Amino acid sequence: MTAPAAPRIDSLEMAVAEENAVALGVPIDALMENAGRAVAEEAARRLSAPPSRVGILVGMGNNGGDAMAAGYYLSQWGYQAEAWLVRPATEIRSRASRRCFERIERRGMIHLRLPRPEELSNLTMLIDGLLGTGQTGPLRPPYREAVALAKASGVPILSIDVPTGISSPDGLRPRWTVALTALKESMVPENSGEIIVRDIGIPADAWLRTGPGEFYFLPRSRAVQEAGRSARVIVIGGGPYAGAPALAGLAALRSGAERATVLTPGSAALAVQSFSPNLVVRAFGTDHFRPADVPAILEYIRTAPPQAIVMGMGAGRDPDTVAALAAVLERLRAATPFVVDADALGALPFPPGRDRRRAGPGPGRHPECRRVPPVLQGSGRRGALGAHRARPARGARSAHRAPGEGRPRHSHRWRS
Repeated sequence: MTAPAAPRIDSLEMAVAEENAVALGVPIDALMENAGRAVAEEAARRLSAPPSRVGILVGMGNNGGDAMAAGYYLSQWGYQAEAWLVRPATEIRSRASRRCFERIERRGMIHLRLPRPEELSNLTMLIDGLLGTGQTGPLRPPYREAVALAKASGVPILSIDVPTGISSPDGLRPRWTVALTALKESMVPENSGEIIVRDIGIPADAWLRTGPGEFYFLPRSRAVQEAGRSARVIVIGGGPYAGAPALAGLAALRSGAERATVLTPGSAALAVQSFSPNLVVRAFGTDHFRPADVPAILEYIRTAPPQAIVMGMGAGRDPDTVAALAAVLERLRAATPFVVDADALGALPFPPGRDRRRAGPGPGRHPECRRVPPVLQGSGRRGALGAHRARPARGARSAHRAPGEGRPRHSHRWRS
């Protein structure tokens, strides 16, 4: 995912960035702690000196965890912080939020119920940590009742990330909102009050580099999941690079495949396996594929035939590798659907006497398109792969397209 070009991001983009941050070594606990401290600092700037009384409305997600972390810091700084968890503690959804709950529970700061009107009347500020960026639709109990109590109290409200009920006519309209990392969609002063943007420690690479968070962009409809329960996908790739075949296997699982197996040279096998215990990894050869590895690869595929084979990513362009991939493609293409990508494009068959360097640009401007045989260029043409067709496959979102951009920068992938 690319850093957002627009000043606003949606809940999905935020989730992707957080997941990528975790993969880069920044745990959710640290992000929540940073968020809580940032909210506490902004609250303290707007409060009179301690021991002012601060109330905190706590929901069940990470927004509630941020609120409880903020309450902890305010209490450490001498403020009288008191929190109300609006649903049973057993429904707290994340481990990081659970840790924040246990910390303030030990200090006797939290009630496991809705606040009473008289408990809110003498507060200096009320912090809204009920619902975050994932909220949709109208407010439902007990959030609707909590919002009504907050509005009736007349106490100045500070919301965390987005106001609870931002898109609902009966939602909160706070005096301040602390937006974490960036402005969120639909936030304007009319529904969010004064907006303060605070950094919580998501590294720049979480936006600039493709990571496991990108899989949130893949659709997982019920129909796809039902169809994928018996689907097995084999990925043939890697050697010089390990990330590309691993991400291809994870994408297959995320899209609903029952099993994803990565066949890769021995030098990349351990790195590919480190991406996820859910990937099945089998090593063939040493540092890259060679024609001598083909019989073992074909035998493995014969014993566990897949519904589709994805081939080429991260394999490199060594002539031995191209020859090995071409041999696998030639033996299996008649019976198994192939997705031919990246380095395997050189293994696609060319008619005798044609120079692959003069294949022409094909549909699309990326240099990879020039490596596709002329007989396969264009949608719906029959060619060297018989009944199979080659066409550029684009997703609604691409790891190489920034949010809001109309055209992917690098998204041509040839499916046969």
